[in-house]
Amino acid sequence: MVDRILAALRGIHPASSIRLFGDYVRSPGAYAILFLWAVFVLTHAWFLLTGINDDTRLLQLNAEEGIPELWEFVMLLASAGLLAIRSVQRKWYALLIPALLCLYMALDGRLQIHERAGRALWASHANAGEFLFMGAIGGLFLLSLLGAIIRSSAIRRTELTCYAILLVLFGLFGGVVDGSHALLKRFVSGSDNPMAWLEDGGELLVISMMLITSLGVFRRLGPPRQPAGTRDHRPAVAGETEPRDAEPHYAARTSQ
Repeated sequence: MVDRILAALRGIHPASSIRLFGDYVRSPGAYAILFLWAVFVLTHAWFLLTGINDDTRLLQLNAEEGIPELWEFVMLLASAGLLAIRSVQRKWYALLIPALLCLYMALDGRLQIHERAGRALWASHANAGEFLFMGAIGGLFLLSLLGAIIRSSAIRRTELTCYAILLVLFGLFGGVVDGSHALLKRFVSGSDNPMAWLEDGGELLVISMMLITSLGVFRRLGPPRQPAGTRDHRPAVAGETEPRDAEPHYAARTSQ
């Protein structure tokens, strides 16, 4: 059992997933999503440079009920829906793990679940409570993804690894940068807004990449059925060791 797990872990190639990100980014929809990210980030930077500090402004990254926050909610719900549809159609139920991750992130952003849980866990140190709660939830999803990756074939492993990478990156921005933000506010005057810009801009980028990846997975898996005797013509990903028609969930086997 241990040997099987170690062998599966050695079969994980993050570089293949990074190249897959590159494939997914090269599409008009991805360009539009990244353009919106750049608009929000640069607009917030302009607010900082001009001395405008009003959290009620709709285009600011840290504005409650602002356009960036609502856009994050829409992207996460869309990602969850796309992944859930393909998971059911292809009977690839491991894909429900990133779908549930996106759904949880959407609900957390709207309902402030981690903030309420942080206060409940540690009322006198709410920030520490939030960090512990987010670490536990993030760790649960990451372990679930790693378990699915270990049990998956090389083809599917690449796509699941994409979401594991994005989850780690989101944790860096939402946990490490947020913690540094809270610490610097106490000792460095004027550090609040730049750190908030880095934190919120990074989180928005990760969520944008989640939608781009989900759109790519949705297209890459293709329609649920293909005529018998046809091959899957989606572009190959570097590092994959199995043919595209190796599994029935991708395409029907060709007759030899």
